[in-house]
Amino acid sequence: MTVNGNIAQLATPFAREHIAVGTIGEGYAICDVTTSVGYFDSADFGDSGNWEPARVVSKEDSSIRIVRSTSDGVWTLTQTITQLAGSQAVRVTRALKNNTNTDRLASLMRYADVDVSGTSDNNFDATLTSAFGWNSFGAPNPPFGLMVQNVGNPVGLSAIPFIQNQGAGPTPYVPGSHAVFGPLTGTDGSIVMSYEGTIPRNRTRTATMNYKGL
Repeated sequence: MTVNGNIAQLATPFAREHIAVGTIGEGYAICDVTTSVGYFDSADFGDSGNWEPARVVSKEDSSIRIVRSTSDGVWTLTQTITQLAGSQAVRVTRALKNNTNTDRLASLMRYADVDVSGTSDNNFDATLTSAFGWNSFGAPNPPFGLMVQNVGNPVGLSAIPFIQNQGAGPTPYVPGSHAVFGPLTGTDGSIVMSYEGTIPRNRTRTATMNYKGL
């Protein structure tokens, strides 16, 4: 875990590493659709430079909560990242607060540059609730994978999972610029879980997703 709330390493199942390979790409983004302003932090792939420093507000053995506001004061993002007991999953709960007196249409994204079990070229696909990268059984690469999946029914937000044909994170104000329909094979790609909706003035919307090994 980085100080900014990026998951820089994720080994599951059987200690198979899926993120900490080469250029590490995992992180989050906000698109303020109302004003076409984007904010992102994609670990080694860089950030947008318009954030305040992140603050750790609580930390336990299996959970950490990190708060970070945008430098213009418009948004505050609170992320709680938890290793779920007895499972191969990591839960990420994100609460996005609109600090202004104007209702705003926004998109909240979390992404990972998946390198399955240390291999850069993998297969990718998505469903209505999840996006995943994997290697098939019988192929030369180790047959494992990593999935991001929506949890629950976020109030006021719609879950939109998708895959990208690049390892870098999505550009917040044009998130679909590298989105593709699957199946995508033999590619250094990435998975994205996006949530879109209107966040009322001075209110918070919350979305929850799991990373899970395959």
